[in-house]
Amino acid sequence: MDGGLRLYGDAGILNTRTVRAVLECAIEGAGDDFQLDLDGLDYLALMTWAAVLQVTQDFRNQGGVLRVHARRRTRRLLAMSTVLESDRTNLRISSLAATATPR
Repeated sequence: MDGGLRLYGDAGILNTRTVRAVLECAIEGAGDDFQLDLDGLDYLALMTWAAVLQVTQDFRNQGGVLRVHARRRTRRLLAMSTVLESDRTNLRISSLAATATPR
């Protein structure tokens, strides 16, 4: 995915370290806007979501915007579990369907 990262399958507790490492590499040279597409995930553990927030914290604190695209149920879970103000800094959670251009 150009300008971001697309994840598929399961992002459970057993592969949180892998998701963290892949995201760290992907966001390293990112510009001001980074797209994280979680739409292809069948499962996302809250521990993995916490790792995503930790890995992207410096990027977001320095003005970068993390745009997370996820399915409806996942979006609600992410929004509810992101209660700390510092975790919400420059974080946008949406659906790719909502951002798609109609033809």
